[in-house]
Amino acid sequence: MIGSGLAKSARCWRRCYLLAFLLGIAAGVGAIAGLTWAWWALAGVLVGAGFPGAVWQARWPGSYERRVVWPALRRAWRKRVQLVWPEVCREAGLSSQRTVKARDGAGSVQVWTPPVLREVSASGVWVDVIAQVRMGQTPDELIAAAPRFAAAMNAQSVATEQLAPAVVWLRLVMCEPLRVPVTAAVPQHVELDRITLGRQVDGSPWSMQLIERHTLVVGASGSGKGSVLWGICGGLAPAARAGLVRLYGVDLKGGVEIGMGEGLFTTTAETVDEALVVLRTLVGVMDKRLARMRGVERLHRPAPGEPLHVLVIDELAALVAYSTEREKVAEATKLLARLLSAGRAPGVLVLAFVQDPTKKTVEMRGLFTQTVALRLRSAEEVRMVLGDGMTDVAPAHKISPATPGMGYVVQENGTAVRVRADYWPDGLVQHIGHDFPAPVKQPVVHVVPAPGNADNGGSRPARSPRKPRSPRASRGLRSDAATRSDDGEAS
Repeated sequence: MIGSGLAKSARCWRRCYLLAFLLGIAAGVGAIAGLTWAWWALAGVLVGAGFPGAVWQARWPGSYERRVVWPALRRAWRKRVQLVWPEVCREAGLSSQRTVKARDGAGSVQVWTPPVLREVSASGVWVDVIAQVRMGQTPDELIAAAPRFAAAMNAQSVATEQLAPAVVWLRLVMCEPLRVPVTAAVPQHVELDRITLGRQVDGSPWSMQLIERHTLVVGASGSGKGSVLWGICGGLAPAARAGLVRLYGVDLKGGVEIGMGEGLFTTTAETVDEALVVLRTLVGVMDKRLARMRGVERLHRPAPGEPLHVLVIDELAALVAYSTEREKVAEATKLLARLLSAGRAPGVLVLAFVQDPTKKTVEMRGLFTQTVALRLRSAEEVRMVLGDGMTDVAPAHKISPATPGMGYVVQENGTAVRVRADYWPDGLVQHIGHDFPAPVKQPVVHVVPAPGNADNGGSRPARSPRKPRSPRASRGLRSDAATRSDDGEAS
């Protein structure tokens, strides 16, 4: 069962059926004792309603929930919205007050006019409310009061959107389907455009667009970044085996994370020097593709022989901030910035994970085109990752440490959605790496670039070694010819 509310409702319905069954037996006993025919009718109704329902609930609980419990819950949710709407609008200052005469003509009464409740519908685990603001109100006022409606309805979360200049949509999520973790499944089909990673708060699948996107995933230690990493890499496994995708892994924490599924990757790097080799290789691929695409096409389409290249960096700050070798950090930062600024069109994408999202740590975070905020440490980090104004609608800093993989993403319409990635145990990751091996393996070959040209992939012609200078003769032993040669005339 999903959510404690559903479990309580199921138990309530079970008690009702058992009570009806017991009352039916009591009525039957009364009828046998010589009471009127009405007792026989009551006994038949109660037994007929109670016994089949009790058997249905015990024998087929899934069907019972879908056909009985969920419809009853949704009807109750709709009625409660209609009941609390006027009161919440009045307490939130959204209703207008006016004085009208009483119907009997004696005295007057105060009448409150709330925003118009145009439609209330329920499906899944949520209730959709469409309301129209009063004259003189703005949609922002109604959107600001959305948390009040969520609290009055005892909802788990609320999402809002302005549908028209005077119409607002609210979605109240009544149950919490993300509290219980779900183990990921082995992918069976090639997916490139969108990769399914887990579930949204309304119970629908959470999928992420990959093509034309650079993705940054930010989360504190233990927030579940590995679930998102393997959700994407595992989702790409069939495409990698088919030669449509090549994965490049950079894990400067000793390869502990990426090493679990190393078979998926074309190349893996565990040191800064190896990471620089991978970055230079991908910059070279990007430049060659851009040269071929000029005047022909604007977006690369993955195909056998022309795969999508995906660079996966576990703990980005270890590559561009934490290393003590400043020259290598500067080169890695420049190469990565080039990939982020020009790699989307030619199909060279970056997927990076980091704990600290500050500019001091990740200078190029603004170059990523989509971000995922897992559990963060402060409201300021929420603003850094998701943007201004997202602290209240996407409070990633309030996510419980007991729910790794849970976070917030901003959809294309600008609304924030709570999601949770499916869990990838070590055995499943190893299974994916073994059963979906990369068809092409490229070992890391260290190449020392020419000085001053590591950032643009070019090479300066090597300077010939300097010839040793011949020893100078002492002043006292110089010949007349040497003297004449130096002074231009005989001394």
